[in-house]
Amino acid sequence: MQYNTPSTTPHTHHIHTTYTPHTHHTDLLNDLKAKEKQIETLKSSLALAKAANLGGLAVTTATGAPYVVERLDGVDAKAMQDAAASVQAQLGEQGAVVLGGSPEEGKVVLVAAFGKEVWVEDGGWAATHECGVDMV
Repeated sequence: MQYNTPSTTPHTHHIHTTYTPHTHHTDLLNDLKAKEKQIETLKSSLALAKAANLGGLAVTTATGAPYVVERLDGVDAKAMQDAAASVQAQLGEQGAVVLGGSPEEGKVVLVAAFGKEVWVEDGGWAATHECGVDMV
């Protein structure tokens, strides 16, 4: 019978690593935050691109004031505000814009933007004609 005898030379283990769990998680969180910010920027750009076409859809009231009422889904509240302001600027001082939509399932955003001439001095609504508009 043969027996294995332990070696008399000491064993040394060399572990070389630069991995630190804390740094790794921090890097992942920073990457995630950067990607989320990039997504928000892209959503805002998409909303502004959609808004660029909405000015051409303006309808005018009997008094000649232009307005746009449209639905934009998949756009968050901030991007919807930016889009409404962009369309309102296209319509001028008498223009009015109402945009609504669902940024994600179960949520609704409704934004309105009005030109300076839409409001009367006491802060009330200056429109003299009612118009019915269905949001599709």
